Amino acid sequence: MMHYFTADNSELVMVTGYSSWENIEKAQERSNELAKQAWPDEKARNEFFKKQSAYYSDMHSDEIYSTLDGAKMLTEKPTKTMVYYVRVSHRAFPQDGTIEEVMALRKEYKENVIDKNKYIQGYYPSSHAWGSDGRDFVEAFVVESLGDLQLSMEENQKLVKDHWPDEAKADAFFEKLEKYETGWHGDFIYRHVPELTK
Repeated sequence: MMHYFTADNSELVMVTGYSSWENIEKAQERSNELAKQAWPDEKARNEFFKKQSAYYSDMHSDEIYSTLDGAKMLTEKPTKTMVYYVRVSHRAFPQDGTIEEVMALRKEYKENVIDKNKYIQGYYPSSHAWGSDGRDFVEAFVVESLGDLQLSMEENQKLVKDHWPDEAKADAFFEKLEKYETGWHGDFIYRHVPELTK
């Protein structure tokens, strides 16, 4: 994903999914084997990676997130550029809270708002597993355009009213849900590069 509306216009985000922690290491080993197959000549191989590295700075960060239940999967691999709206919130861990409660609340919202929102093509929630901030709760929303991002937010409001027509019940629901977050969040918008998607 490439920067669209974020704090750094040089930002490039690469997301790789693994089925297990062990496969992170195995994937790197396999990539090294495949590189040797693609460029058997060590000099040519080194030259390729040197040329590739010239497009990047030395600064990078690695974050590992665990996927959570409740994804809305894209129905097919995108063939055109999509817009990814990524919201990073900080989780709170209230003493009177439970994993079961927060998961039930998120499930109810996802099934009645996100799943029914015709503009949201994909939704991917995850939480911190390894990285700089253990409070991170990351939600990636996939839409077709910036216009659809705006329409998706308007549609969310409509779907919330449809599911919770009683305003007092809606307030009670969101009050419960919000106790699991600190109130801080960051918004990031990226352009997806379909040619680089596996």
